[in-house]
Amino acid sequence: MSKIDAEHKEAMRQSDLFRTLSDEEIGRVADLCEQRSYPADGAIINEDERGTEIFVVVKGRVDIEIRRPLGGDASQTIDTLGPGHVFGELTLVDGFLRSATVRARGPVECLVIPDGKLISLMDADHTIGYRIMRNVSQVLSARIRETNLRLRNALADVIF
Repeated sequence: MSKIDAEHKEAMRQSDLFRTLSDEEIGRVADLCEQRSYPADGAIINEDERGTEIFVVVKGRVDIEIRRPLGGDASQTIDTLGPGHVFGELTLVDGFLRSATVRARGPVECLVIPDGKLISLMDADHTIGYRIMRNVSQVLSARIRETNLRLRNALADVIF
């Protein structure tokens, strides 16, 4: 029996990472989850740290921040995510260091999934693995397209 209640499972269903999974598959992933709360302004993950978990926002909002080049400790908010959004999913793809800091904008509740346990589930059930990795690729594709558009617009402002 999953320790995650219906509200948390609904947040998973709404997330880009798990939206194509069946109710039974959502339940299997939910069995891997842990609920965590974070205070306002607290860092949930930090840029350049090793990532081992994936997060689904259940309540509240988080800011995605990156350090400015040559800016020392100064950071720039590049996005804000709310309920149903996922962060930390790059660990499923490459296992590299975190590419951004994620900070609670106010009190935040998340579902936290250890990537090792999720990868084991994906290896054991190839249907779940395929669906999740396809969803990851769609999330990353959308982010690349948005970044390209922002870069093109920024370059247009510089050139003209």
